[in-house]
Amino acid sequence: MAGLTSTGFETKTAAEILADVETAQKAALGSDLDVSPEQPLGQINGIFAAKLRELWELASILYAARVPGGASFATLEGLAEITGLERLGATYGTTTLRVTLGAGVTLAAGAVASVAGQPTNRWVTTAAAVNSSGSQATVDVAARAESAGVQRASAETLSVIATPTTGWVGVSNAADALPGAAVETDPQLRRRRDAIIRAGGSSPLDAVWLALSRVAGVTQVRVFQNDTDATDPDGRPPHSLDVLVVGGTTQAVADALWAAKAAGIQTWGSTAATVTDAGGVARAISFSRPADALVYISATIERDPSVYPTADALLAVVGPALAAVGDLLHIGEVVRIEALRSTIFRLPGVVDVPSVRLGRSDVTTGTTNLTIGRRELAKLSTDRVLVALG
Repeated sequence: MAGLTSTGFETKTAAEILADVETAQKAALGSDLDVSPEQPLGQINGIFAAKLRELWELASILYAARVPGGASFATLEGLAEITGLERLGATYGTTTLRVTLGAGVTLAAGAVASVAGQPTNRWVTTAAAVNSSGSQATVDVAARAESAGVQRASAETLSVIATPTTGWVGVSNAADALPGAAVETDPQLRRRRDAIIRAGGSSPLDAVWLALSRVAGVTQVRVFQNDTDATDPDGRPPHSLDVLVVGGTTQAVADALWAAKAAGIQTWGSTAATVTDAGGVARAISFSRPADALVYISATIERDPSVYPTADALLAVVGPALAAVGDLLHIGEVVRIEALRSTIFRLPGVVDVPSVRLGRSDVTTGTTNLTIGRRELAKLSTDRVLVALG
């Protein structure tokens, strides 16, 4: 029976709705009523049944939305808000630009550099860069992507001055930019909600992880501790917390860490901040960002020449697809060859993937999975992908 049953909600089909309508009409107007599809009444009934089917589908969607596995879009956001979570919005990529300035030149915030060959991949300085010396010099300045979302800029590729300014001579980026993130998808929000509920603050470490995971912009957290009376082999001081965090501003992470940690437990890490406690006393807080583990990929690919006439055309699709795999990796997670191979194979126009090699440099790639240190985060980028035609 359609409707709400002991096993859930069952939706009527359009055919079942049409049969119910015809049965009701014949009961009211006579069993000889012609409701065949060729007749005007049959046509009207078909239209009416299709519209009623839409209502049944809506009821089914609302029933499924009671739980996270069946909810989507706004209904999923509503369920997440019950547990104090909001969908993460798109974030801006960040980097440090090395700008070369003439003697005594100040480059105001808002200057724009772009990736060579990608004029729309633009990065904007967020502070002024000052060369107070009497000769040309290179100055580091913070910058962010002009648009929110996943925006990539590998090391040494931000080399184009997009907004020429007197005295601004050159620009580059010594390291890969942090790419930013797209708006959190429904599957990502479900996984984050489930992880936070499972943690539940059942232990001090879980409570710290939970508090930091709720910080705006934070996408990953890993918590270590030294609960002994001596400095441990990793250099952590006695009775200390060592937290690795991806995303979030330094101050927001530090504030959450101070509020979550137990009294008398010190923090340890390479990123320092100051938090003011409830009594107005400044407190030093430290945590760390995972180190970048640059991954080089070499793939031999058989393709349909009508789809990818050249290796460059193939790389233009394969590169971003592999970089997107890297965006899903966690701190310390192994980069697996089979995950990359399957990603390539699923692309339209790819016939086979005979070989995928991984390494920490372009001359040390091998055919085994790439181990990543537990304080590292693998970084995959189009600029470190080499494609050969099989």
